[in-house]
Amino acid sequence: MPPYEPGDSITTGDLLRRIWPSKSYFQNNQPTSAAFRLRPNETYLSAHLEELTTEAAVLMGHPDFGLARISVGAIIQMGLSVIFDPNPNGTDDPAHVQIIGDITAGVSRKLSRVAATIKAPNIPEESGAAPTNVGQHTDEIAGTTPAENPRQPTGLWLLISTRVWMRSIKARIWRFLVGLFR
Repeated sequence: MPPYEPGDSITTGDLLRRIWPSKSYFQNNQPTSAAFRLRPNETYLSAHLEELTTEAAVLMGHPDFGLARISVGAIIQMGLSVIFDPNPNGTDDPAHVQIIGDITAGVSRKLSRVAATIKAPNIPEESGAAPTNVGQHTDEIAGTTPAENPRQPTGLWLLISTRVWMRSIKARIWRFLVGLFR
C-alpha cells in the first residue's frame, strides 16, 4: 500500500518544483516569484514529493528546466496546503502534489525566497528568447507535438491573432462609449 492516498494532506518533508528556463523565472541563482505564480486557468501549483521520487525523474523530459526544493513546513506557514495528487490531468505521476490556497504575488515572493536551487535552468543566451520547452507539458498531455498539431498557434500567427483580438476589444469598448452618449 502506498504511503499516501489521493487527496491526503501532506504536512512534512520537502517538495521539488521544476523551474522554466527563462530569465523571468530564474535570476541571481534563485527562482523568482514568477516560478511560483499561478498561470491563467490554474488553481494550484504542481510539485513533487521528494521522498517518493528523484531529481532525475522530476527533470525527465525537461532537460533545460531547473529544479528547486522547498519545505512543506514553509508552505504551510504561508497559509497554503499540500495535497497528494498522483494522477494530475489523467497522467500517472506517483510523486505529484498540489500546492493550493490563496497564492498572491506576496506569497509567490515568499515562496521564491525560501526555495533552494538544486539545478539552475539552461537559459538561452538571447535575451527575450523563449524557453525551449514552453508548452511541452500541454503537448505531452494531448499526445502531440506542435509540429503534429498545426492548429496550435505559434510565432507570427500568434502575434497576428493577438493584435486582431486587441483591435476587436478596442472596437467594442469604443462602440460602448459612443452608445453612452447617444
